[in-house]
Amino acid sequence: MSGCRPSARALLRALVPLLLVLTAWPAAAQDTSEAQLWVQALALGRLSEHWRSHLEVQPRVMDDVSELGLTIVRTAVGYQVSPRASVWLGHA
Repeated sequence: MSGCRPSARALLRALVPLLLVLTAWPAAAQDTSEAQLWVQALALGRLSEHWRSHLEVQPRVMDDVSELGLTIVRTAVGYQVSPRASVWLGHA
């Protein structure tokens, strides 16, 4: 009669997926997300032969895309020390 009794490994193979589904079930019912829109505008400029500029604006629209929540502005000035390298100083 030992052939009719399931092995411990077979029992685990059956129970583990069931436990994973049951423990994940409450998380699916807790959807409290809201729609947001984050946009980025980037402008890079050449001020002279070696000097560069950087301007970045990121408006973030919150509350189901109905209200401007935050706007981030980043600026920087760079100096090109060689054709392949530049040094930047900026503010965020």
